[in-house]
Amino acid sequence: MEREALRDGSTKKGDSESWLSSGVAHQTFNVAAVLLYSITLGANMGYSAVLLPQLQSNTSFIPTDEETGSWIASLQSGVSPVGTVAGGFAMERWGRRFAMRAGLLPLFIGYIIIAFAPSHFTVLIGRFVTAISGGFSAAASSIILCEISTPRLRGLYSSSIFTALSTGVLLVYALGSYLHWHIVAGVLATIPLTSFTAFFFVPESPVWLAKKGLVEEAEDAFTWLRGDEKQAKLELQELLSSIKAQREAEVMELDISNEEEADKTPTIMQQIKILSSPSILKPFFIGHIFNLFQILTGTMLVVFYAVDMISETDKNTTGFTVAQLTAFVRLVFTLLTNTLLYYVPRRTHVTVASSVCACAALTLSCFLFFQTRTTHSLSSETSTWISTMLILVFIAANTCGFLPLPSTVMSEILPTKIRGLACSYIFAANDALQFCVSKLYPWLKDTLEMHGVFLLFGINALFCCILSHLFLPETQGKSLAEIEEYFRDKNLLWAKRDKRLGQHNMRNKYLEMKETNARGCVKTYSEEQNIKTEEKPNKCERKMSVTFS
Repeated sequence: MEREALRDGSTKKGDSESWLSSGVAHQTFNVAAVLLYSITLGANMGYSAVLLPQLQSNTSFIPTDEETGSWIASLQSGVSPVGTVAGGFAMERWGRRFAMRAGLLPLFIGYIIIAFAPSHFTVLIGRFVTAISGGFSAAASSIILCEISTPRLRGLYSSSIFTALSTGVLLVYALGSYLHWHIVAGVLATIPLTSFTAFFFVPESPVWLAKKGLVEEAEDAFTWLRGDEKQAKLELQELLSSIKAQREAEVMELDISNEEEADKTPTIMQQIKILSSPSILKPFFIGHIFNLFQILTGTMLVVFYAVDMISETDKNTTGFTVAQLTAFVRLVFTLLTNTLLYYVPRRTHVTVASSVCACAALTLSCFLFFQTRTTHSLSSETSTWISTMLILVFIAANTCGFLPLPSTVMSEILPTKIRGLACSYIFAANDALQFCVSKLYPWLKDTLEMHGVFLLFGINALFCCILSHLFLPETQGKSLAEIEEYFRDKNLLWAKRDKRLGQHNMRNKYLEMKETNARGCVKTYSEEQNIKTEEKPNKCERKMSVTFS
């Protein structure tokens, strides 16, 4: 029971106060540093919804047509993949913390450029810089929160990114309602500067440190984050055991029997063979496809074109007012999603949310179709009320199912070996698809009309519900090592999984592994020295610089 409590990140009543005074405070500070970046990113996504109406108004000193406006709106998604891919290589080479710092400073500079922009060209330059720098740190922010958290709190921490994103969208909508877009950009510039400063006071991800063989630094990072040395050692032992199991699986995959060959750096062909193994490809494609549905169901498109979409849906509404309401609903339901991820299984969550999202989108599509095609239309007030309520239900369900969950699940299921680069690629692919969808939106609106656009959203949400039910594994409450173990099995469909590897059996398996470590299968340098000098191996103090026997 003590091991389970430590593993879940909880402590006994009699534990020392250091965990409360340092561990909680340190984790909160680390999470807050990431969330400040996410607030800036959310504001950056919603900034076009504030910027374009002001640029296209009759009083604008930079007159903007619809074509130029579409470039300003879509540039965020079109350029961000370049920064995302570069950030993926950077965080694998120099660490997650470096990727965050390297993205935050240019983000501040980009907002300053926009704040003093006198022309379209300068605005586009500022949007280009913020898009590159925002993408550079996007994957690192999700991975950091995934790797520093305990299994029980991982969903809560990971989804808090989207609470911050929704806060950023609501913030920029509120500021844009009362302030000029120059002033809004100047206010937003202060947030990434604060986050950049905070990242000088947090440690590197312990998972990345352990992966690079920096075990002592990983132990220090775990101790800083947990405030409890015993829990830090236990988590590090499980992490090292998982890394060792992954290496052994790679050796078996390559059919290497010679230990000297196993220690060598794999050749290009060997690396391709490792990366094409089912234990790598299955989580990669599940995470990739789930994230693509975030774009195909209109999650980000509604953020970019909120005012325009609402105005097109009902000519009698004030776009900015309802856009602020949608941002508020998005924030509230993101907070609700954070709570649900703590209590509700992932599969149940995504199935229910995507089903409600599909029903709301399809109902809204039918309502808009009959409103424009029939002569017996409803009254103006009734039509406004129905369309507004359906849009809010769609945004609420879409937020619960497609805003926090895809990124959270992706960070959980991708194996440690490819987590950094794979997350960066998936984010880049999402941004590229979002760029295409944003550029196509004016054409879709004119060709299919708004009822056709929401019909596409509903059909895609329905497909996501079906595919998630078939292939998405349950990850709530499981450690990253347990999730990797699930994908090493031969199953693909969740219904065909080996039910013997349930939560309790998996936990017993890993507790047995830790007991084996305690008996000496994993020895440290200090243990070996004690064995040689004192010949008392059972009483030795274990430091977490590990060699495998």
